[in-house]
Amino acid sequence: MSRHNGNQPEKNALGLRDRKKAETRRRIAHATVELLVNEGAENTTIARIAEKAEVSARTFHNYFPHREAALLFILNQFIDEMICMINAAKPGQRLIVVAESIAVNFYSRPAENPNSIATLSRLADHLHGIPPQIRKELFADGDRSFSNGMEFFSPLVQAFQQYSEREGRELSTANALLLINTVLFAPSIFMELNKAGNSTTEEDIRNAFHLLAGGLSKLG
Repeated sequence: MSRHNGNQPEKNALGLRDRKKAETRRRIAHATVELLVNEGAENTTIARIAEKAEVSARTFHNYFPHREAALLFILNQFIDEMICMINAAKPGQRLIVVAESIAVNFYSRPAENPNSIATLSRLADHLHGIPPQIRKELFADGDRSFSNGMEFFSPLVQAFQQYSEREGRELSTANALLLINTVLFAPSIFMELNKAGNSTTEEDIRNAFHLLAGGLSKLG
């Protein structure tokens, strides 16, 4: 006969509350991103965000001090997702192959996805342009720094370096950052080509990485 801890209902309730809070945070952040991308910064007000997320303005402030904090939340999720992809990569793969798989994954996402390359590019541009005082407040809690790209991407750098160590190789910080920027930049090139009327596919992304792996000198 199974026995249950007397505190089990309480633990389940706490777990449910945590899940609801996480879902509300995610919904608010996604509403913020969607408004910024589709209607611009001027129309991305707290009132509009709260309305779209189906919460009150007070609830918004319970989760985020301002809209930029909600945008940073999405960017941090993106970094965490990339780290998970690196950690899940099969042993024995070359780093360029791991990077290619991540780039193809992001290229395949629809533009409206909060974690698409197109959306993330917009968020990065917006956060780089915010006033210094807001930036100071944004990172007052010790979150990842956005004022310094190397610091912001340091968890990703470490993830690539740790993968390399497991494979018995070393990866410098500079080369890790080069790899990360390639992952971010390569899909955006082909997305821009699509916007201009040039049809591209995942295979084009893969061919680009194969070219990089073999050396750009092959271009002549």
